[in-house]
Amino acid sequence: MNTDPPDNQLPLFPDLPADVKASAAKPSILPDAGDAPRPELDGTWERKHRSPITAAVVGMLLIGLIYIVGQVVLIVPAVIAQLIDAPNSTAELETAEIFMLIRTPLLVALTISQYLFMALPAWLLARRWHVGKLGSVAGYVRLRAADWRVVVLTPLLTIAFIPPANYLSQLFMEWLGMPADSMKELEALFTASSFPELLLLSFVIAITPAICEEIFFRGYVQRTFQRAIGARSIWVTGVLFGLFHFQPVSLPTLALMGILLGYLYHRTQSLLPSMIAHFTNNFMVLLLLYLAQANPELMGASEEFSLPVVLISGVVCVLLLGVVHRLTGGMSNAECRVPNEE
Repeated sequence: MNTDPPDNQLPLFPDLPADVKASAAKPSILPDAGDAPRPELDGTWERKHRSPITAAVVGMLLIGLIYIVGQVVLIVPAVIAQLIDAPNSTAELETAEIFMLIRTPLLVALTISQYLFMALPAWLLARRWHVGKLGSVAGYVRLRAADWRVVVLTPLLTIAFIPPANYLSQLFMEWLGMPADSMKELEALFTASSFPELLLLSFVIAITPAICEEIFFRGYVQRTFQRAIGARSIWVTGVLFGLFHFQPVSLPTLALMGILLGYLYHRTQSLLPSMIAHFTNNFMVLLLLYLAQANPELMGASEEFSLPVVLISGVVCVLLLGVVHRLTGGMSNAECRVPNEE
């Protein structure tokens, strides 16, 4: 029987163009906003069609374990060696003096461990489990440019966020019955006595976490959660971010900061704004400690913010959030979920 169509009719089953056939044969890809390359999901986890939520939880626990063990391996021998070489007995030293004695090995180990045991494992895990050999890890974690207007507003938003967050931390400490100066010994580790030292601490405390923690928490954990639960990943990752720092007194502030960073990441579909915000927050803490040490009369006896400053900063923060939300209105609408992955 002749199945060829008449000359004036289209075939019932037309052949697809070669480029369409090739694209249909490829693995599912991640629908991302913008013109950035779309990473193929061809990793070992994705080929087995496992849950992104499980990947985020297992990956976070695995990298967290690597990070903690790596820090112990780096810090403990260095600290012991430093204490053995101390000119005086450590039993005669106060807590702040002990912190200052082990400050150098502690900061060096902290820097190395963040790059080696946090950012690198997160990057390798994203490649192995999710994008595969041919995919783009940078595309998966969204390490790409963002709207310049949001980039400019992000430091201002973060600075406006600091006084309300600091005030909340003060209230939480009062509720726990802890003295206001209970963190003074720990602050000595991050207080620069000179401008060159401020630059060095900025690399350790501001630049390094802004790169490494953002790649891990936002780029991998939130990104993977987001594929399954969308915007709710902001709250989940924000709380996990606070818990991960193992600072119960600062938990509300750290969780709120994590939520702010997650919001910026979700709305902009880029890791850059959350990195900038993370750097700004940590650098401002270092700068305030440096200024207070250099001129206590200028900053006052404590770093507490007055209630009017907190209220004004809170209003400014809300207004800037509204502007950022408006500027990023169309960016977060592209859900980061692979079809039929659940």
